Amino acid sequence: MATSISSRRGVLGVDSVATVGGVYDALARGKDHYVLEEEIACRLAAVVPGGADGSQALVADQRGFARRALAMMVSQCWVEQIVVCGADLTMGESLFTFAWQNTPPGSDRPRIVVLDDNATAVAHALTHVTGDDPATAITVDLTNPDAALEHPDLWYHLDPCKPLGLLHCWRLPHLHSNGQPMAEHVMRRWTELLPENSVIAASHLCRPDHDDDLAHAARQTAAVFSASELRAGVFLPPDEIKGLFYDWELIPSAAGVASEVVPCAKFWPHGPRLMPSPTEPLVMGGLARKGAPLPVC
Repeated sequence: MATSISSRRGVLGVDSVATVGGVYDALARGKDHYVLEEEIACRLAAVVPGGADGSQALVADQRGFARRALAMMVSQCWVEQIVVCGADLTMGESLFTFAWQNTPPGSDRPRIVVLDDNATAVAHALTHVTGDDPATAITVDLTNPDAALEHPDLWYHLDPCKPLGLLHCWRLPHLHSNGQPMAEHVMRRWTELLPENSVIAASHLCRPDHDDDLAHAARQTAAVFSASELRAGVFLPPDEIKGLFYDWELIPSAAGVASEVVPCAKFWPHGPRLMPSPTEPLVMGGLARKGAPLPVC
């Protein structure tokens, strides 16, 4: 039986602006969110399949996908530097630590830069960085990849001559300019700007083609997002999510399967999922490489 969003009212005060990270943290039943963000999460839980439990699973599926894609970047794609678009407030263990734990023995820790358009989220990411860690976080406009790549602090930490790994796993559906969705434009620019042999892991909210009930739930959830202070929460059909990678070569989501975007929970899972969440089809992702495809055994 679905439970309600657990109340943490006043955790971070009330005089705040709602952010995607804060709303997702509230959906995940975390503690790093404001009252306003919890209220939005409650409205979302009222329309998401499975209620509060389904909402939590929706966040968990994206988080799990991000971790597995990041592990593949550093351990099998030979990526030595990573850009993360959107600070993740929902993880107990930071993405920095997770990436470094999955670095192959004998290799240097990959350099990591987190980009976010919210100063509080950037400050939160920086709490996971110590003095000698090869990582930082920068405040940038996430709808403008060109400006992000021109930021001087980015290239202070990264090498412009080497491939990049880009992780874009929770902000794409919510990027907008005056209410107009920006995911397609943003991904097109990243695919054009990143050097050869770079990799992108991205996820997006999905409006399934095969299930009328889920498609209706996706439209209801998108309406709640759009009516909230976030102003956008777009659900795309699977073919349009695949199109976000443009002509980059998608890496198969499991051994022996076609190169397609898949529900995030099905991207190289650690084992079988005996009780799938009702929200599993509502978020899909993929990992793609610019250049020759990687062999997958």
